[in-house]
Amino acid sequence: MKNRRLVWLRPSSLLTAAIVSGCIAVWCITACDTSVVVVSFNSNPSQGSGIPAQGNGLRSQSYAYVASVNSQDPTAAGAIYQYSINADGSLSPLHVPSVPTGVDPRSIIADPTGHFVYTANGGDGTISEFAVGADGGLTPLLPASILLPGASPTATNFSLSIDPAGPYVYVVVSGPNGSQPQAVVDQFSIGPNGTLTPLIPASVSVPGLASGALAIDLTGAYAYLGAAVDNAGAVFQFAIGAQGALTPLPSASVSTPASVVGIAFAPSGKTAYVLSDCVGTSCDGSVAPYAIANTGVLGPAGAATLTGSHVNPVDLFVDGSGAAAYLLANFMGVDTNSGSIYLYTISGAGELTPSKPSSISLTGAAVAQSAFGPDLYVLTGPSSVIGGGVSHVATYSIGNQGELTSVSGTQISASEPTGMALVGAH
Repeated sequence: MKNRRLVWLRPSSLLTAAIVSGCIAVWCITACDTSVVVVSFNSNPSQGSGIPAQGNGLRSQSYAYVASVNSQDPTAAGAIYQYSINADGSLSPLHVPSVPTGVDPRSIIADPTGHFVYTANGGDGTISEFAVGADGGLTPLLPASILLPGASPTATNFSLSIDPAGPYVYVVVSGPNGSQPQAVVDQFSIGPNGTLTPLIPASVSVPGLASGALAIDLTGAYAYLGAAVDNAGAVFQFAIGAQGALTPLPSASVSTPASVVGIAFAPSGKTAYVLSDCVGTSCDGSVAPYAIANTGVLGPAGAATLTGSHVNPVDLFVDGSGAAAYLLANFMGVDTNSGSIYLYTISGAGELTPSKPSSISLTGAAVAQSAFGPDLYVLTGPSSVIGGGVSHVATYSIGNQGELTSVSGTQISASEPTGMALVGAH
């Protein structure tokens, strides 16, 4: 553990629970009998990995922020739709229902203190920066946005992550670069006022096409980026330095049978799940367990679980006990509005076994999921390819045996949602 992590902990705080799955994390810090939860999740797997809810920002109210592209004019500013979270898990719009972002916001995340929210905007290659007000409303920082060093006109992926152990933000920018695909990870520190400053170096790059975000392990010591490389896949492996900069591990990458769309972590911190979207001649979705060595290097740790032909994984969430997992997936990727949650139990070796029922159908295309307290929140929206439909946030209660029970569903205003961040008291 690096010394830089100590600045994020108050002496009176006690880490009581951690639930992490790739781009999703729930951390509860107990202080003066009050807990704070900060959760962020996005449209691409592994965006916004572990986020410790620390600092002085205790809140009595919980809020949800949904980023959305302007579907009527993709070249215009996008928006963040703002909601309070009600006691029954449903959402109510704030007095100011939305605030503008940059063009084409592709992901959204909250900082570890719950005081700031950021979107990565693909249309103008920027990050929009906001402060969270006492009433939950977002206010642009000064400056309201900064440029992404790695942005390029051909980039198609803009995915945010935050180091759970330090004030650092990472943005994966990826797309074809001439004749070769390339992924660039832009690196930033978070200042006391929430503004972002590029690290030195400002970016690192890998020779692959990344469709998801940087996945950061529970300790904040290592980071992983899945990609498509040479008609197969790879996971690129990094150490996170004392000042937040990424350095490739001596084993710089691990090869995989198919392109990697995301990486999730078990609460034990010993297992990583690698998500792939087209394995074999049947083009199955896949979730493969990998052991995390003390050096941070990944190694295969059991048989992969296949989702079925053309069922594309979006994101995997592992509950806090490590006994159950929930895979968000879309049939035929974004070509349909057929999203589902696949339910699994986890063996001692980390392998997944389908539960009963094995899946729950969703209303619309699956966008993102996360746990908030005892509930699982799922964001759905109309497919960006076929259009039509509405967006929803569905709430499910997680039972003692890992079963999901529908609690509420809220239709939201976002016309083409790309991600959600949750901030509030637990």
